[in-house]
Amino acid sequence: MALRGCQGNAENENKLSQPVYCICDGPSALQRRVNQQLVAACQQGKLTASKNRAEGEKVNWKTNQALQDIVADLPRFTQALTELADRLGLDIAPLDADHISLRCHQNATAERWRQGFEQCGELLSENIINGRPICLFKLHEPVCVAHWQFSVVELPWPGEKRYPHEGWEHIEIVLPGETETLSARALALLSDDGLSQPGIFVKTSSPKGERERLPNPTLAVTDGKVTIKFHPWTLEEIVASEADDTTM
Repeated sequence: MALRGCQGNAENENKLSQPVYCICDGPSALQRRVNQQLVAACQQGKLTASKNRAEGEKVNWKTNQALQDIVADLPRFTQALTELADRLGLDIAPLDADHISLRCHQNATAERWRQGFEQCGELLSENIINGRPICLFKLHEPVCVAHWQFSVVELPWPGEKRYPHEGWEHIEIVLPGETETLSARALALLSDDGLSQPGIFVKTSSPKGERERLPNPTLAVTDGKVTIKFHPWTLEEIVASEADDTTM
């Protein structure tokens, strides 16, 4: 009868009085007892994690197992974003960007990322925009790109458009001022030579959630790999407008 070792984490190892083995040829009293011990250890681990969150322990998103694919993707995004800004002649140093956004192809990926972010921050908003759910999270530890430190992450569920890459997709720069002049003010920051390069595309839109009260025009510039967006309000101002709407 073959035996196979089952490894646990360091926290759970001291909960078991002896090495754990699973009998692979069928159930037995030993296997049932081992399973019961493993279940108890896992439950204790969950209780400890819940207690830590309740006591205010801040979890860094970079250490969350559900988010390791986007941890690994961040250097690619940072380099691609810097290259796009250089092509556009955009000086990002004096500009404020209030959030960073992801894109994915599958609902299962969005759900996994959501679970990860819920352990590393708080849900600011959940809304339907252009027919799909979009969640905003405020993280305990920021996502660092260039000189920016993003505490707000936008997580949209997949829509009709299929993006070339699953991971970080855009940042949004805030240009406070009249909404009617947003596009002109954003384009003034970009060079004509940069905008005329092959593969550079400009798009304007006015996405709006079901409960949003502020007009939120957006100008987006992309090279097909990453996108830089401009809008007049911070996302937290948009979320506050949703809250004002619910009190009316």
